[in-house]
Amino acid sequence: MCDAVAEVSFGGRIVYKGELARMKKWFTGFSMCWGMFCAIPNPIRRWDSGCYRQMLLCLPFLGGVLGAYLGDRLAPAALFGPPHFCPCA
Repeated sequence: MCDAVAEVSFGGRIVYKGELARMKKWFTGFSMCWGMFCAIPNPIRRWDSGCYRQMLLCLPFLGGVLGAYLGDRLAPAALFGPPHFCPCA
């Protein structure tokens, strides 16, 4: 049985089945972390009991991603105050 799954043309590296399994495990852990510790719904529902370690290790990364996104969105309101819409102006 072949252990190589895909090869990128023009001399790219070969992706092995074990490597794909490790990447899938980390992606599943991140998806579990997102679904369990975040109020924003996760469109991809993945759950694997063997990925608890990856789930906990992805928690700081998820916090950083959400903090950067929400910080970028909320920073103008924190610096300049909420927008005021006055119909009499």
